[in-house]
Amino acid sequence: MFEPLCGANQQVQFVAGNHYSHTTQASGHDDMLDDESNVALTRSSPSPNLVRALAPVACAATEDTRQDYDPLVMAVEAAATIKTIRDVLNPTPHDSARSFLSIADVAPLSKVSLAKVGTPSTVRYVHDDTVDDDATVREEADGDVTTMDDGDASTRSVIRMKPNTRLPGTTAVGVVYRYNATEVEEDEMEELRWTIHQQVFQRYSQLEQKCDEWGQLAEQDTRVVFVHGVRRERITAEKKFHDNAVRDAVGKANAAWVEERRNRVDEEVRQFYHDEMRHRQALTLTRLEKMSPFCKFPILGNRFLPLRLRGKGGHGEVWDVVDFADNKKLCALKLSTSICHAKREHHVHSRLKHPNIVQVGEVPLLIRYQQQQYTAFTVASVHSDLQQLIEIHEFFDDDSAYKVLSQLLSAQRYLHEDMGIAHYDLKPSNILIDQDGCVKLTDFDLARDAKSTTSNSTVGTLRYLPPECFRPKRGDCEATAEKADMWMVGIVYCMMITGKHPICPVKLTPAEFKSMMSRYTGAIQYARPVSDLSRWIIQGCLQPDPRCRPTAAQLLVALQNVMLQQCPTR
Repeated sequence: MFEPLCGANQQVQFVAGNHYSHTTQASGHDDMLDDESNVALTRSSPSPNLVRALAPVACAATEDTRQDYDPLVMAVEAAATIKTIRDVLNPTPHDSARSFLSIADVAPLSKVSLAKVGTPSTVRYVHDDTVDDDATVREEADGDVTTMDDGDASTRSVIRMKPNTRLPGTTAVGVVYRYNATEVEEDEMEELRWTIHQQVFQRYSQLEQKCDEWGQLAEQDTRVVFVHGVRRERITAEKKFHDNAVRDAVGKANAAWVEERRNRVDEEVRQFYHDEMRHRQALTLTRLEKMSPFCKFPILGNRFLPLRLRGKGGHGEVWDVVDFADNKKLCALKLSTSICHAKREHHVHSRLKHPNIVQVGEVPLLIRYQQQQYTAFTVASVHSDLQQLIEIHEFFDDDSAYKVLSQLLSAQRYLHEDMGIAHYDLKPSNILIDQDGCVKLTDFDLARDAKSTTSNSTVGTLRYLPPECFRPKRGDCEATAEKADMWMVGIVYCMMITGKHPICPVKLTPAEFKSMMSRYTGAIQYARPVSDLSRWIIQGCLQPDPRCRPTAAQLLVALQNVMLQQCPTR
């Protein structure tokens, strides 16, 4: 199991040495250290690691440029007083990474964020995101902001914008959010951000140091693959040696000694695969973290301090953050580039009140970062998801799987019967599990009416969609979103107890998968032996005809009855 950063209701504490007391240490190499040397910070309390940054930028702009920026510069000067410009006379190991650690947080970003000197008469906006070679010039107008993005990464257009207004704790639709923090809170945020930057740099470095031994990610053709490290070679050779020794000892040595040695070696191998998978997960998240638009760990909305990336989807990302507006609690922040999509998801999710559904913040917030608008809302922090646990432990024992399934079915019954909606994106990564084993369903961006039809519609995660989505509508087929959810429950449960997809255990192209599912007749592949009860559950949920699949309420009652019969005292 993953250890949580801290409980959902725990607060961030400042301790001696400016260390963030609840941040875990993982690790890797930061490929973003060679950033712009001239950095302008537009906050009232500058970061303690600004090094020779503000003066060159302030002196570089000519009078013409200052006239272009007059409204902006005046607003910046009114809101942000530069109190300190430090020269580091005795560099420390962290000074070599000062460009990475001192990037201004554009996010709440009221005004100008990251600037560098171009020609003597031009100040250019520096965008950290990759610019496509074939990108076309486009203009986006939203309220007071007009942005011109030039397709040429070397000649980006000057950004002219009016400063955003500082807002109270809630935000109206279309208004950029900025938390009205006190001066003490802003000082604390800057101090904590500096500590987070140091720990992120340390985490990346430690992960990089482990790559030779544990493995690393590499690009092959258009895919990113995991290349095993030297430790796997050693553990494989050691297991082969012990297997030979045990085989030779059978019939000659004490049977108890043979069994004890076999069990010890098997446990060492299991522990190795467990640790290797955790390392692989850390590498994957770190890679996505470095590619994220929030890779500089800015302060978002003058309120949220990102700690680490939790996940990435088609419309946005989820980060662990410290929420200064909520007594510095740790929570998750979901940021989406699709404003309408995110508001719809929040509208659906905020109505749901069930112990097995993760809770979200009351109000979606419009946050601007690097001239991009994101709709964000908070989500209760849960330290791991089912996908991570399956990857680490390979499969669940029956009792653990039953407990997860019963909680999942309880949430499904509530959604289908009480709320009349279907989740429609059930998969292991959307099923969170806290440190007490409590299941929390999340990610309702594809939620829809439970009775809506799903025939010949492949919206969703392809590997978890039922066969009716891949074939034309049939009059005798009750292809509804509710029945699609029950199909997904069967897929998820089979992956829990076997570690593999029951219909497509190997990777296929989307076209191959669609073709296979359109011809599905009920054949199921089990990667390992399963109990009769598990087989009955899976076969019931994975019926080709959706009319034959049980409802969540029916399956939950049947499961509870069987569990009571097997263990009356449970």
